[in-house]
Amino acid sequence: MSLFVVSRRKIVFQQSLSGPSIAIYVPGADQVQILKDTGGSAAVKPVKAGAQNTNRGPQLSRVNKGLRTIYGQLPNELRERRERLKVWLAEDLAPAEAEAFFFVFTPQVIVHGVRERNDEGKLVWRTAQLVLPKAADETKPLETALADYMFANQGQNVCVAVVNELKLFRTVQQLATPLGLTPVPISTLKPVTGTAPLYSHLDFTWAYVLLMMMVIAGVLSVAGYYIVKQQEALKIEAQIHAIETQINSVEINPRVGHIRQAQTVVASIRQSFSRSPADILAAAGEVVVPFGSVESIKLGFTPPERLQALGIQPTSGQEPVEVAVVESKDVLLADQAARAAETLTSAPWVRQMVRFGEVGLNSTFILMLAIDQAGIEPNGEAQP
Repeated sequence: MSLFVVSRRKIVFQQSLSGPSIAIYVPGADQVQILKDTGGSAAVKPVKAGAQNTNRGPQLSRVNKGLRTIYGQLPNELRERRERLKVWLAEDLAPAEAEAFFFVFTPQVIVHGVRERNDEGKLVWRTAQLVLPKAADETKPLETALADYMFANQGQNVCVAVVNELKLFRTVQQLATPLGLTPVPISTLKPVTGTAPLYSHLDFTWAYVLLMMMVIAGVLSVAGYYIVKQQEALKIEAQIHAIETQINSVEINPRVGHIRQAQTVVASIRQSFSRSPADILAAAGEVVVPFGSVESIKLGFTPPERLQALGIQPTSGQEPVEVAVVESKDVLLADQAARAAETLTSAPWVRQMVRFGEVGLNSTFILMLAIDQAGIEPNGEAQP
């Protein structure tokens, strides 16, 4: 248990130990004020609401029978202690049968109290910190003070209490025994029953620990959230990089649109032709012009699955060309078939000609052109 002695707004003795703390407050005579309590009629000096806690520290006061006795302020360094703290007056610890007391904390710090009757005939305590003269033998002023008081007040019940320090206790015991006094450890003194402390607060240690745990939990939560978001950002960056890699690997005109087998198309584009693509496209367009207005010609963009579905079996030296026609000249399939037969006869470089899609003014043809033979020109002949 830690023990403090406060006299005239400052700490004059301090013994710091583990556990709760007790402070003994010894006010000066000029500090004590007695006021009417504000709970009833007008006070001589009204105590404003909130005056219990001033800038100089908590106010130490006690109410008794409608009167508030103000003893002073508690030093802030005691208010800010984390351990449980209770503040008592010195007379609160005096035994009920005692008429005077000497509380010895050091040979220089001694609190002396005397019970006497005031002007109203009531028994009250008059307490003060003794100011002893300096001497070569530091215990001599204490011995003199005890002897003088006992000589002037023989037969009184005097309590002598000493702080829990063995060497000092034995010294005071040697001084008090010849005077008929028996010192006791100050830790054995208990407050008078029914007396409330001037000030108290609970142990703030757990509150500080809980606050630190909350702060640590908050920091860990923020750190965890940051790490998760960083990992998600890295995953997104990896996905973006993969997509960019795929886009860069598809070396085609972006106007082609969505391509299911991009690598196959790229490989097809990179394949060398015996004839230039422009010649092949011109030849395909010339063949299909008799069927209607040519809308588009595609070379190398016909997937093998479509050729297989139409029953077309490409051989070496042949290249499929897909031609879209609008405003067909022959609406009937029979007429289109007859014109196709004439085309195959007049253009031997056309190995196969297949129409697919819905019947109507718009048609789509797939031409299998022989590109490894000299018959690509209109006047040429396809060699077997």
